[in-house]
Formats: sequence, C-alpha cells, structure tokens
Amino acid sequence: MEDCESWTIQTLIDFGLESDQMNDFRAFLESMLCVENLDCYLDLVEWQQMEGDQKIERLDYLWNRYWKMNARRQVNLDGLLRKKLQKAIADKDVDNRVFSRAMKKTRLLLEMDSLRKYKEHKATILSDSEE
Repeated sequence: MEDCESWTIQTLIDFGLESDQMNDFRAFLESMLCVENLDCYLDLVEWQQMEGDQKIERLDYLWNRYWKMNARRQVNLDGLLRKKLQKAIADKDVDNRVFSRAMKKTRLLLEMDSLRKYKEHKATILSDSEE
C-alpha cells in the first residue's frame, strides 16, 4: 500500500485526475459525503486556465453549484467571502482576487480536513493489514 502521509492536494492533481490515487481519494470523499470540496477546487483550477467570455460564463456555474446558499453541492465558505464572490460575479470581474481566496479556502478545507481524514483512514487500513 502506498504511503500517502506527505501528500497534498497538488500531489493528487500531479498524479492525474484519473489516477488510482485520485480515484481512491474521491471514493473516500464520496463515502464521507464531502466530495464537493474536491470538485469545486478542481473546477477552480480549470477556471483559472480559461480566458475571456468562457471564464465569465463559467462563473454562474460555479456560483450556482458551489457558492450560492443552499446549493446542492455548497462548499463551506464564510458569509463575507460569499458576498464578495456574488458581487464579483455580478460585475463579471474575473480578475477579482476573491476567486483566489475562495480557491485557497477550498484547498485548505481539503488539506486540513478531508485529506487529513483520508490519511488517517489509510494509516488505519495499513495498520490493520500488518496485524
């Protein structure tokens, strides 16, 4: 079994979105009912690479899917950040730094909570298999 103790979200992305490691992490998140954080982060990585109208058009998708209150896949962002996102989207301000803050917050949620729990889960499995 692979040692994942030093992994970060970037490590998982570097393995590849269809890698066994990413698929295993995604399956774990689905079992914990919190895969929306990973999906939001990956959508933001993709959004950063877009340009022009495509980038503007994608903002409504991000808002409705992840940031709007009571969105089906809502990520846990504070109210002030959510309001700033709403304003930047209404203004079609794709250069606003609020999107970087939302991405950073989502990455921190993943690394400090989801990935930490995943590592603990994997360590337990490894420990159990050694007994």
